[in-house]
Amino acid sequence: MEDGSTVEVGLVSNEGMVCIPVILGDTTTITNAVVQIPDTAMQIDADILRSQFKRGTALQSLMLRYVQGVIHSNSTRICLQPSSSARGAAGGSLAADSF
Repeated sequence: MEDGSTVEVGLVSNEGMVCIPVILGDTTTITNAVVQIPDTAMQIDADILRSQFKRGTALQSLMLRYVQGVIHSNSTRICLQPSSSARGAAGGSLAADSF
């Protein structure tokens, strides 16, 4: 941005969610969700979601697999970013087993 501040933007499609901190035990989140297409998002109270997640049903399994996918996606993105401290035979990219 012009003033030097940064912003991070993420997209969530119809199979995604923005409540990862809540299901991992946090009581608050630092993210904001904005729905740009009317009638295309669903919302659930965090306490209800947390309660249902803790029951260990298929919902918990599905949400944990989603979290695993997000972590994998972010790890892959981090590993492919050039790094001035990791330059060398890998051409400046970090290998996945570096973490």
